[in-house]
Amino acid sequence: MQDNIIYDQGMMEKYQNRVNCNSLKIRMDQKLKNLEFLQKFDLSKLCLDSCTSIIPKLNSKTIKELALCYCTIQCIDEFELENLEVLILKKDKYEDGQVQNIIKYRKLKQLELLQYHDTDINIISQIVSLITLKLEFCGLIDIDKLKSLTLLKELSLSGNFELDISPLPAFVQLVALDLSSCSLRDINKLQSLTNLKQFSLNGNYGVDIVPLQYLKQLTYLDLGFCCLKSVDILRALQNLEELQLNNDSIVHIQPLYDLKFLSKANATNNTIVDAYILESHTNFNEFSLGEQQEPTKYDMASANQLRDINSPIFMLRKLFTMRNQFKSQYDSATQNTNKYEQELVNKHIQSVGQFATIFQRLNQIEVIQ
Repeated sequence: MQDNIIYDQGMMEKYQNRVNCNSLKIRMDQKLKNLEFLQKFDLSKLCLDSCTSIIPKLNSKTIKELALCYCTIQCIDEFELENLEVLILKKDKYEDGQVQNIIKYRKLKQLELLQYHDTDINIISQIVSLITLKLEFCGLIDIDKLKSLTLLKELSLSGNFELDISPLPAFVQLVALDLSSCSLRDINKLQSLTNLKQFSLNGNYGVDIVPLQYLKQLTYLDLGFCCLKSVDILRALQNLEELQLNNDSIVHIQPLYDLKFLSKANATNNTIVDAYILESHTNFNEFSLGEQQEPTKYDMASANQLRDINSPIFMLRKLFTMRNQFKSQYDSATQNTNKYEQELVNKHIQSVGQFATIFQRLNQIEVIQ
């Protein structure tokens, strides 16, 4: 497939004889006067990006995908595309009511509308051939009428801040759902969507993720910008392969170790203190932490100056003190040739030493001897 990106009328004339092209993108056009030459192409995909003129009538039986991105279009009724399957409209200056005209495309399988605040759900609910539907930043509240789209597999409603999600339990056939930036806190109603494999809750600050434990088929989950503090509940999602946790408030990610199929995770802009636990995970091939906090430097020589019993450094000092006491006992046992006591004390030394090491890593303390 050849993809030509055309910027002005002069270049457009240059490509008029390229009839072998079946994917075409026209960008930043100044005065687009004529699209008749497109009928010479065996086009299957056409994208008009930031075009500023009124588009004349276009007839095509081959075009299956049309994208109008930030264009000034008078009316898409001027397009006769009887085999259109994918329609993408990213709004800039479209004529009011234009969305109502899409109902004539009876073969549509995918519809994407961005920033259409006059979206008529009644019209969209009649396009029963839809498999993928994206209605993003459209000011939607009530989506009950969309229940008629029984073939729908992928649904994105991101950016609809007042969205009522109570109709969503009826969409049991969904395998992908995007509810990013919808101001959600309670998602209990969604625990019946057990066929979901991909789910995004990105940008829902303070959302309660407990109901996610019932969505056991999930392979992709986006919980970035949700202000999460714990990921314990994710242990139940044993099929997870990719996880987004960026810009949350997570400290411990040990529960992720139990997710045997997890191979990609993004935990940037958190304060993760136990990332080392994942080093021995068998499937991880991509794990992003970003910049983590610098370790606290702990000078053993000034340990006696510390008095705050709630300080992790105070606790670490106690551990080192215990270890030194056990070493003294070990030396005494050696002198007395008491092998049993030697072994017992040596185990105590190893245990305390291991715990001290783990404690260091959890609290990111760098010990200066």
